[in-house]
Amino acid sequence: MLKYNNIKLLIFDMDGTLIDSAYLNYYSYYNAFKEFNIELNKEYFYDKCFGLHYKVFTENILKLNDKLINDDIKNNELIELIHNKKEKIYLENLNLISIHPFVFETLIDNYNKKENKKYTALATTASPNGVYGILKEFQLEKLFDLVLTGNDIEKKKPNPEIFFKCFNHFNVKEKESIIFEDSEIGLKAANQTNAWVIKIEKWVNI
Repeated sequence: MLKYNNIKLLIFDMDGTLIDSAYLNYYSYYNAFKEFNIELNKEYFYDKCFGLHYKVFTENILKLNDKLINDDIKNNELIELIHNKKEKIYLENLNLISIHPFVFETLIDNYNKKENKKYTALATTASPNGVYGILKEFQLEKLFDLVLTGNDIEKKKPNPEIFFKCFNHFNVKEKESIIFEDSEIGLKAANQTNAWVIKIEKWVNI
């Protein structure tokens, strides 16, 4: 049975958990791919790309559109070029993002506690430019004791490496932690640990 007083660490995913960035992610990638004559299908992006690291789904999209060649170096350069264009568009349109009210209230309540305050970690496979841009834009930096991005880990979700890095960083047991996740891939990673897991369902900004 979960006893909240025994919990020492709260771990949060970003996209779909802390923030609703679904449309902005699609909008940014749609316009980035468009520069390479690729029409990104919205349904495909929502169903097949969410929760995956950008290198994985960008390569899949390029493959589906016959844009890959027999040269891994040039293919990787193209993936990074598309991603950099996406990042620029994303950071120019942060007004399209909203913060999850329950998650935000949970973080604020913990930040203001005098006793039994929990450690907090943001554990996302998103790239650091977008992550730190959002934290700065919405003044969320102070709410997290640790921020891990896709650049801080070798194995991306659904591998649970990022969560074990959080446990080790704070020297806490898995059962003393709660992981907040939303995507199937993120939940799969979280459920490979012995931490408590809370699934964030579809939510409406209020």
